[in-house]
Amino acid sequence: MKGMDLIFTPRCMFCRRILGAGAQSQVCPWCHPEEFRISKPRCRFCGRPAAEENGICPDCRQRRPTVTGRCLYAYEGIIRDALHRFKYGNCRGYGEGFARQLWAGLEETIRKWQPQLLVPVPLHPKRQRQGGYNQAAVTAAWLAEQAGIPWQNLLRRVRNTAPQQSLGYGLRALNIQEAFAVNEGMAVPDRILLIDDIYTTGSTIEACGEALRNRNAGTEAHFLTIAAKIFDKSEKST
Repeated sequence: MKGMDLIFTPRCMFCRRILGAGAQSQVCPWCHPEEFRISKPRCRFCGRPAAEENGICPDCRQRRPTVTGRCLYAYEGIIRDALHRFKYGNCRGYGEGFARQLWAGLEETIRKWQPQLLVPVPLHPKRQRQGGYNQAAVTAAWLAEQAGIPWQNLLRRVRNTAPQQSLGYGLRALNIQEAFAVNEGMAVPDRILLIDDIYTTGSTIEACGEALRNRNAGTEAHFLTIAAKIFDKSEKST
């Protein structure tokens, strides 16, 4: 048994069942997160479901994002519950599990983009002090180890914005405008992969991309998130 197992009982990151001694995975045999994988056909911009592969989903058709990327899971069921614990329940260890799943599921896509640097979407310092850590940075650090790509806290949040989940689409974009900046003295490479936990409307990702291009106009940025909110046809994008 690992030394830490003597102190912290290892549990499945999805259902919280106790795992066996020396477990090599954070997922028990009864949980199947792959059932929530976003599969083809996918939107060429955000990677969420579309009518045809490399088509455009209704949400992206309205705004044509400048930062394109992929999301591993739909933000539903056990994925949503685990991400809530990761964000708000001090389950920092989930970062390793999610990073391993991102690499296993999207390795080919990551290699195709050839990022020179992984960059987590930052929290405002006040919010990070409240939560104790930035879940995007934890995930980026573990993913960097898996992929052999360096990571860096290249961006900082310069405004403590209102929580995005409480706002409608138009207000989300306005709320996050000019909320990010590149840290002083840091160089912005030409190919960057932004890492975050949940993709909803993409307003946060777009604001990060703008901050990067303000420092290096030639930067090509993509994003990778653990999950994405999937809108029903009858549901408005919020």
